[in-house]
Amino acid sequence: MLAAILWLTAAGATAASWDSTTVDNSTNISGKYASMAVAPDGSLHIGYLDTNSVFPVLKYANNAGGASWKNFTIESLQPYINDVKLASTATVYTPAGPRIMAYSQNQATGQFKYQAVRKILGDGWQLQDIAGGKWPAAMGGGDQMPITAISDATRTGAVQHQGFSFITFSDGEKLWYANERDYYYYPFTGTGTVNQSDLGIDSNGAGHIVFYDPNAGLQYALNNTAPVTLVSGVTRNPVIAIDASNRLHVTYLGPINNIWYMNKPSGGAWSTPVNISSVGSIGGHLSLKADSGGSLHLAYYYNNAQANGKSFLRYMSRTPAGVWSAAEDVPPADQVSKDIGQYATVVVGPNNNISIAYYDVFRSKLCVARKVTPAINVSPAPVYYGNVQPYASLTKTVTVTNKGGSNLLLSGIPTLSGANAAEFAITANTCTSGLSIAAGTAGCSVTVRFIPTALGTKTASLNIVSNDPATATRAVDLRGMSYSPADSFTVNASATIGGAITPAGAVTAAGGSNQTFTITPDPGFLIGGVTVNGVSVGTLTSYTFVEVNANQSIAVAFTPVAPVATWVINEVDNVSGVDTGKYCSIARDEAGKLYVGYMDTSPLNPAPLFKYVTNSSGSWSTPVIVPAPTGSNFVTAGTATVYSEGIGPRFMAYTQDAATQVYGYSAARWRTAEGAWQLQPVAGPPTPFPMGAVTEDTFTGATQYQGKTFISYTDGNNLWYANERDMYYYEFESDNQLAGAGKQSDLVLDSLGNIHVVYYNPNGTLMYGTNTTPQATNFQVSALVNAFVSDPSITIDSQDTLHVAYVQAGRVKYLNGALVNGARVWSTPYDFGPCGTAGAFTSIEANGLDIVHLAYYSNNGNGIGTVMYAQRTASGSWSIPTPVWATGEASGSDVGRYATLMVDDHHNVSIAYYDASRTSLKVAIKQIPVINTPASVNFGYVVSGQESSKLVTVSNVGKVPLKIGSIVLNGADAAQFSVSNDNCSNATLVADASLPANKCTITVTFAPTINGTLTGSLRIPSNDSYTPIKEVALVGSTETILYVIDASAGNQGSIDPSGSTALPPGASQTFTITPDPGLHVANVLVDGVPQGPVISYTFENLDANHTIEAFFASYVRVAGVYIGTLQGAYDVSGPGAPVQAQARNFVEDLACDMNKEVVLEGGYDSLFSSQTGATILKGNLEVSDGGLEVQNLGIE
Repeated sequence: MLAAILWLTAAGATAASWDSTTVDNSTNISGKYASMAVAPDGSLHIGYLDTNSVFPVLKYANNAGGASWKNFTIESLQPYINDVKLASTATVYTPAGPRIMAYSQNQATGQFKYQAVRKILGDGWQLQDIAGGKWPAAMGGGDQMPITAISDATRTGAVQHQGFSFITFSDGEKLWYANERDYYYYPFTGTGTVNQSDLGIDSNGAGHIVFYDPNAGLQYALNNTAPVTLVSGVTRNPVIAIDASNRLHVTYLGPINNIWYMNKPSGGAWSTPVNISSVGSIGGHLSLKADSGGSLHLAYYYNNAQANGKSFLRYMSRTPAGVWSAAEDVPPADQVSKDIGQYATVVVGPNNNISIAYYDVFRSKLCVARKVTPAINVSPAPVYYGNVQPYASLTKTVTVTNKGGSNLLLSGIPTLSGANAAEFAITANTCTSGLSIAAGTAGCSVTVRFIPTALGTKTASLNIVSNDPATATRAVDLRGMSYSPADSFTVNASATIGGAITPAGAVTAAGGSNQTFTITPDPGFLIGGVTVNGVSVGTLTSYTFVEVNANQSIAVAFTPVAPVATWVINEVDNVSGVDTGKYCSIARDEAGKLYVGYMDTSPLNPAPLFKYVTNSSGSWSTPVIVPAPTGSNFVTAGTATVYSEGIGPRFMAYTQDAATQVYGYSAARWRTAEGAWQLQPVAGPPTPFPMGAVTEDTFTGATQYQGKTFISYTDGNNLWYANERDMYYYEFESDNQLAGAGKQSDLVLDSLGNIHVVYYNPNGTLMYGTNTTPQATNFQVSALVNAFVSDPSITIDSQDTLHVAYVQAGRVKYLNGALVNGARVWSTPYDFGPCGTAGAFTSIEANGLDIVHLAYYSNNGNGIGTVMYAQRTASGSWSIPTPVWATGEASGSDVGRYATLMVDDHHNVSIAYYDASRTSLKVAIKQIPVINTPASVNFGYVVSGQESSKLVTVSNVGKVPLKIGSIVLNGADAAQFSVSNDNCSNATLVADASLPANKCTITVTFAPTINGTLTGSLRIPSNDSYTPIKEVALVGSTETILYVIDASAGNQGSIDPSGSTALPPGASQTFTITPDPGLHVANVLVDGVPQGPVISYTFENLDANHTIEAFFASYVRVAGVYIGTLQGAYDVSGPGAPVQAQARNFVEDLACDMNKEVVLEGGYDSLFSSQTGATILKGNLEVSDGGLEVQNLGIE
């Protein structure tokens, strides 16, 4: 008690009644650089820094719903990568939720940014670069202006207007003004470093900016006009507020830390500055706001460097008449703390409630003080009566409640005033003089009747007097109309995909009535804009047409938005505790389960161990050691992992013979059927392909295609490509030998099985190689980037567009190569920004929706690094690279080396990497919801007048809950379909597939009333950012048409079903193509159009007759008949029927043991038109009877 008494005595001022609460005391230093915004419901939202650790953390708190304070760490700006700088934050409240802005520095690369994070409908955060990063797509992309080092004295401004954010910020040198309404940035050029600013937006949408130029004083600018000097000299910490009359109010700190105030009426001149208080010798942190009644509210930190360390949060107010109150001390939350008020930020709530967020220096915590006053609340306000005929009447009731913290005391009785007060009358009143209304109670009511006596618009005011200090007299506008006759008008309301406007369509509104529209985005969408009669009114959540007297229109656009990725991180191997997890590679099986191969280079082991882990059982396995070839050890270089369906994982790594020191490249395949390892030499002894020394920065490529493995690797001097489908090896640039060449490569196959390889050559040039044939002689190689590069990776999407990532001069870059009229056209490079001098390891992968995912490692050689992630939409827009980070996950300061990324069939992203700080292997799995539905529903033939119903199941195959919006029917014939038993609209599906809540169902009924093939779709919105609108195609027919598919197969194979298959419109049919043993599918023609060597083909949504023909071939033939092997061809050959073989490798033995003369013609091309090469027999040739004449045949 003594401490509290001393505190009040030391304050030296009479304090008003305040209620202070602790918001965040979770760490030793939490609450600095706070900024605060208030939502329409009066809830408070605070952005602030937690500076307890080496690197500050951006945090967010709110008391939404009237609940106690909740605190969150914002995962898009995190320690070890985006160090949030010790500088001002800025917080606004948007229609989607709070947006918080802060400065950051990537510790791994040194890059500074000014960034915003926006809460998306309670479902994650969206990260946006403001400066120092990438421009948004609407502004053309590309690099933004750079940010230099930011001072901790930097203060920024931010305000919300019509749903758009307006801001000021410093780039470390000059001030910028920007807003998202116009996608506009404007620099103010000062004579010194400008880092303290504020702004306000008047009712006309004009921006008013104040800032401090150390060499010129207090500056003011209207929008983007040239600034003018208001006051010369020291004018620090300027803040601005704009009242309802558009009068500007500015306070700032003068040369001896006095607080000065000046104002400017709309259209008038600036007043002479007046000294209104002081912040002491080392105080400051001014914050100024205006309430709806025209009063001003000022909060600041007072510190006079007293010996006892006492300093205060102080508050002043100014009446609309221009009288400033004396400064009063706001008591601390614990009534004891003796140093509070740093980073003071004041807001005015919807009922003129005053709240101040501040940092308690003594207790190292964030607090909020709320001024305890009554606050009158009137609903509805204003009151619209609409159209009432002369001498008719209509009554409306106004309810009075108290939204403040102390009792509201009414004075006198409500009165009417205004031009047409005589045509309004109070008919009932419980708001009597002297009535005391406690906060949260029902309050009282006033009923007012409108009786117009003549035509026209009528207005009046209902006046209620109380002890509300902000609004002593609450004037409620009353408005009515009287027209005869009362016409009706149409308001056309429309919305794009992604949400709803209610009501929608052509809405009839009686003349003079008020028509309100409510705007609701679906999960995964934001309100992009609202236009009324073609004029933008912002991003509002509702709009009211007042006293409608003409036809109107309102249109809403919704924008899909993806939140910043959140992750779950598993430490899957830290057994040895030292260097386990390096050189990792990743693959998945058909069920999406992961297999990670990696090196354990612990000095506890006599040689590096090659290990793997898997989560195929549902949880991560104990690490398994991959055996090395006899007499050899694995070396520290890149590994490669693939998965062979039906067999198991295959792991590849470099080896060295312990006795001879000769290097090799080996594969180890775990054959799940036999439960044993199969070791396979790839290069080096005993293969005929020698190996040179392999360096630690060697990384290889590997992929799986139709059950076969395709690889790229280095022999120490050049890049090699090999595959087990065609059984050949190819050396790139064999005439340009150089140690270390080709040591970094990657490869993919396209839909036709053609190979695409990227690598860098001996000169460091980024090279691209491809081969459209199964022969080693047809490779085409070209340069993609004629500059020194490293760490290339490649992927391919469903359109056969190639996507390549690489590193050039310490920056991660990307380009793509699309097929245009059969030719590959490469884009210009896209620059992600720096990855640091020690960063690299790009890994890129496309999913089935043509969304491209990228992971890479950032490190500037300072011991700080992280794995970064970005994704590219199918339309070509890249997200901002963000750190892979998980709340609560033990992590060091250097994570992400050897990053390798994998995407499963349901678009779930996993990244394996090495945590150098913890010397462990980790796997991060992206936490996203993923919607899963049938692609289409075919009702078949239904007789007109009858109906058919189908059950559509929707499930969540992602990692976090899937939130579904309102499901609607769409399409040309949507009226022929109906939805019933809809258990999915507005449902939330959990991610656990074992739970019933993982799925929901909808019954769709097809009841045709017209003839023909009828189509529609089931439109399902959700928070799946990859597919925010899932369209399930609906098709049915009322015609008796049957379409016929004629299927045939050539010799030496079959197609199933074969012959003629008759199907109704809209049906689907799959055909399976099977070659005889030893042969392969040469081509499939559908309606005469080649489809390539596919093994199955599906006709979907039949609407015509079709043909399908399958052709088979092998690499050997006799008299035009294809034979599977050389031995089989010899057995059936004879005089005049030579064995013809293509120029490729045959791994078999050939026994010529028949009494006949046979000619074996080798080296044919793929069309058997000419002998251009050599046929290689990798086996034994024995002639024990008859004769054999050979051409172009080699034996190994």
